[in-house]
Amino acid sequence: VIAVTAGDTAITVGSGGASGTASRPSENAGGNGGGSAFGAVTAVGGRGGARSRSSGEPGLRLGGTAFVDGVYVGQGGGGGGNASANTGSGAGAGAGGDGADGATSGTAAGGAGVVSDLSGTSVTYGRGGAGARPNTNVNGASGANGTGAGGAGSGAVSFDDSNGGAGGSGIVIVRYPLLPAAGEA
Repeated sequence: VIAVTAGDTAITVGSGGASGTASRPSENAGGNGGGSAFGAVTAVGGRGGARSRSSGEPGLRLGGTAFVDGVYVGQGGGGGGNASANTGSGAGAGAGGDGADGATSGTAAGGAGVVSDLSGTSVTYGRGGAGARPNTNVNGASGANGTGAGGAGSGAVSFDDSNGGAGGSGIVIVRYPLLPAAGEA
């Protein structure tokens, strides 16, 4: 519970990080997500994923930056690029856990998010993006807007190019009790 006084309170909804792109000869890492804020309380956006052929390490969760249901949780981080042609990229960290190591088959699972029903429905926020599948030419899926979910890594075969998914935007939910009107019980 956050105490507020009558008046204006600044609200910022953070944008999702831009997708990592590849167009030989250049490769670009994914962009960082923007922070979401209600007054002085800020949930910092996650870090962008590494560019391809740079590292196969998973993203690691950072401590104490997002505020969900009155609890500070970790910030998501980006996954690494392809470690080799036979191992996919590490997955992005989520608000609730680290991303998995790159896999030799299938995709590495993104880090766990944080489940909240503050909106009236159970929703997972801040889930990490999945790692890229090795030896597959596919663009990564983008994270859902309003959830702060990470975009998935992309896979490419040999000299082909593909792009990672963009991160989903953040969200700010303001919930407050209604006071009875004068004379009502």
